[in-house]
Amino acid sequence: MNRLLPFIILLLLSFTSFSQNADFISVKKKNGVAVKSFYSGSFISLETNNGLFVSGTIRNIADDTLFILWHDIRVMPTQWGSRIADTIATYLTKVKYTDIKRISLNIRRSRLPVLISNAFMIGGAGTILLSGFNSVRDKEPLFSNDNLGKYAVSGAFIGIGYLIKKLLGDGDFNPRKHKIVYVRLNSK
Repeated sequence: MNRLLPFIILLLLSFTSFSQNADFISVKKKNGVAVKSFYSGSFISLETNNGLFVSGTIRNIADDTLFILWHDIRVMPTQWGSRIADTIATYLTKVKYTDIKRISLNIRRSRLPVLISNAFMIGGAGTILLSGFNSVRDKEPLFSNDNLGKYAVSGAFIGIGYLIKKLLGDGDFNPRKHKIVYVRLNSK
């Protein structure tokens, strides 16, 4: 009986214990595929509809609201003349999930498509500008037959660069491609 009593007490206490809130926020594509989910305890960086940028740890998610703990970190001078990053204050901010304009997804993707598309667009625009500048300097007509071919090829490079950027994208949140969904797992 002496061994059974502590076991019964622990068993009864376990029935009254509470677990972590199971609600979470999920960013999904329009076809329903989840891109990233945010739970209590995970780091989030977002922008609200009124322009407030919030970055911090999610403390709790309840009733369609995120409670985010963010730290005000500033660089402060020390007594020796150097500078050090110091936490000035911590704030608990609540943000309703419908007030979120965009979330930083931090999806690891290759930066090569972005670099290639930028190089194509900058190269094409630079060639158009230099061809026009050379025509003015040499007192030739701006739209001579020699320059029209250069303008067409440069315009094609700008178009290809723009197309690469739009098709491959940068992997960040886009309101036209993604939606933010609140998932309630525990019933009240």
